[in-house]
Amino acid sequence: MEENEMFPCDKCNGEGRFLVPGEKIDNETYMAVFKICDKCRGEGKLDWVEMAMGKKKVNSVMKKVYEDLDSCLDDIMDIEEEYIKEVENNYASQIPTKVKKR
Repeated sequence: MEENEMFPCDKCNGEGRFLVPGEKIDNETYMAVFKICDKCRGEGKLDWVEMAMGKKKVNSVMKKVYEDLDSCLDDIMDIEEEYIKEVENNYASQIPTKVKKR
Protein backbone atom coordinates (compact mmCIF):
# COMPACT_ATOMS: atom_id res chain seq x y z
CA MET A 1 0.00 0.00 0.00
CA GLU A 2 1.41 3.36 -1.06
CA GLU A 3 1.16 6.57 0.91
CA ASN A 4 -2.01 8.50 -0.04
CA GLU A 5 -3.29 5.51 -2.02
CA MET A 6 -6.99 5.87 -2.81
CA PHE A 7 -9.54 3.06 -3.06
CA PRO A 8 -13.01 2.97 -4.64
CA CYS A 9 -15.74 3.54 -2.07
CA ASP A 10 -17.33 0.22 -1.13
CA LYS A 11 -20.76 1.77 -0.59
CA CYS A 12 -21.19 3.37 -4.05
CA ASN A 13 -18.62 1.26 -5.96
CA GLY A 14 -16.52 4.34 -6.67
CA GLU A 15 -19.35 6.23 -8.39
CA GLY A 16 -19.81 8.89 -5.70
CA ARG A 17 -23.56 8.49 -6.06
CA PHE A 18 -26.11 5.74 -6.22
CA LEU A 19 -29.55 5.28 -7.67
CA VAL A 20 -32.41 5.24 -5.20
CA PRO A 21 -35.47 3.41 -6.52
CA GLY A 22 -38.63 5.41 -6.39
CA GLU A 23 -42.31 5.17 -7.03
CA LYS A 24 -43.69 2.67 -9.54
CA ILE A 25 -45.21 4.49 -12.51
CA ASP A 26 -46.48 1.50 -14.46
CA ASN A 27 -45.62 -2.19 -14.92
CA GLU A 28 -42.30 -1.41 -16.62
CA THR A 29 -41.35 2.04 -15.31
CA TYR A 30 -40.07 3.25 -11.95
CA MET A 31 -39.16 6.77 -10.94
CA ALA A 32 -35.65 6.96 -9.48
CA VAL A 33 -33.17 9.57 -8.34
CA PHE A 34 -29.42 9.72 -7.78
CA LYS A 35 -28.27 10.43 -4.24
CA ILE A 36 -24.78 11.49 -3.22
CA CYS A 37 -22.95 8.77 -1.31
CA ASP A 38 -22.71 9.75 2.34
CA LYS A 39 -19.61 7.61 2.96
CA CYS A 40 -17.31 9.19 0.34
CA ARG A 41 -19.29 12.48 0.08
CA GLY A 42 -19.58 12.10 -3.69
CA GLU A 43 -15.87 11.72 -4.41
CA GLY A 44 -15.97 7.97 -5.11
CA LYS A 45 -12.54 7.32 -3.60
CA LEU A 46 -11.27 6.98 -0.06
CA ASP A 47 -7.89 6.41 1.57
CA TRP A 48 -7.48 3.44 3.91
CA VAL A 49 -8.45 5.43 7.02
CA GLU A 50 -11.57 6.80 5.34
CA MET A 51 -12.47 3.28 4.15
CA ALA A 52 -12.70 2.27 7.80
CA MET A 53 -14.07 5.49 9.29
CA GLY A 54 -15.89 7.21 6.42
CA LYS A 55 -14.97 10.51 4.79
CA LYS A 56 -13.94 13.39 7.04
CA LYS A 57 -16.67 15.84 7.82
CA VAL A 58 -17.03 18.47 5.15
CA ASN A 59 -16.90 22.14 5.93
CA SER A 60 -20.13 24.08 6.29
CA VAL A 61 -19.98 25.45 2.73
CA MET A 62 -19.72 21.99 1.16
CA LYS A 63 -22.40 20.66 3.51
CA LYS A 64 -24.74 23.41 2.25
CA VAL A 65 -23.91 22.49 -1.37
CA TYR A 66 -24.77 18.83 -0.74
CA GLU A 67 -28.00 19.75 1.03
CA ASP A 68 -29.00 22.09 -1.81
CA LEU A 69 -28.24 19.41 -4.40
CA ASP A 70 -30.36 16.86 -2.55
CA SER A 71 -33.16 19.43 -2.29
CA CYS A 72 -32.97 20.15 -6.03
CA LEU A 73 -33.13 16.45 -6.83
CA ASP A 74 -36.21 16.13 -4.61
CA ASP A 75 -37.80 19.12 -6.40
CA ILE A 76 -37.10 17.56 -9.80
CA MET A 77 -38.70 14.33 -8.63
CA ASP A 78 -41.79 16.24 -7.44
CA ILE A 79 -42.07 18.13 -10.75
CA GLU A 80 -41.73 14.89 -12.70
CA GLU A 81 -44.43 13.28 -10.57
CA GLU A 82 -46.80 16.23 -11.17
CA TYR A 83 -46.11 16.08 -14.93
CA ILE A 84 -46.89 12.35 -15.04
CA LYS A 85 -50.19 12.92 -13.21
CA GLU A 86 -51.07 15.76 -15.59
CA VAL A 87 -50.35 13.59 -18.64
CA GLU A 88 -52.38 10.75 -17.18
CA ASN A 89 -55.31 13.10 -16.53
CA ASN A 90 -55.15 14.48 -20.07
CA TYR A 91 -55.20 11.02 -21.59
CA ALA A 92 -57.99 9.91 -19.26
CA SER A 93 -60.19 12.74 -20.52
CA GLN A 94 -59.70 11.53 -24.12
CA ILE A 95 -60.88 7.99 -23.45
CA PRO A 96 -64.58 7.59 -24.25
CA THR A 97 -66.61 6.38 -21.30
CA LYS A 98 -69.69 5.41 -23.29
CA VAL A 99 -69.84 3.44 -26.49
CA LYS A 100 -72.47 4.51 -29.01
CA LYS A 101 -74.65 1.73 -30.39
CA ARG A 102 -75.45 1.69 -34.08
